[in-house]
Amino acid sequence: MAIHKIVAVGRKNRRRDHRVTIPPIALELEDQVYTTRDWSLGGFRVAPYRGVGLPGQMISVVISVTVGRDIYRHEAKAEVVRINPLDRTLAARFTAIDAGAIATLEGLLTGRLRRARNSTR
Repeated sequence: MAIHKIVAVGRKNRRRDHRVTIPPIALELEDQVYTTRDWSLGGFRVAPYRGVGLPGQMISVVISVTVGRDIYRHEAKAEVVRINPLDRTLAARFTAIDAGAIATLEGLLTGRLRRARNSTR
């Protein structure tokens, strides 16, 4: 799997990517499957988080996107940005993500993935 490094941005500009809530995606981390509260090409937020992660910790993530009967799975690396114990959320930013995962997420954001699937029927 080819991993492409995402260059970090300063605190002032840290949220460059527009976050979306729909469609949610499934993320597997720490042997648990979570559904996103929101996500972007730059990162994600999940809840209720039941893990033991800490801010700054590097984690492995499996991204699962389902479109109709098709399932797209990709591995990525992320850094835990914050954990809010009050609402039990974990927010993380992707630090390494392959081109296939980016294409899947972009396709999901733009609707291109669904249109491509429908055109092959």
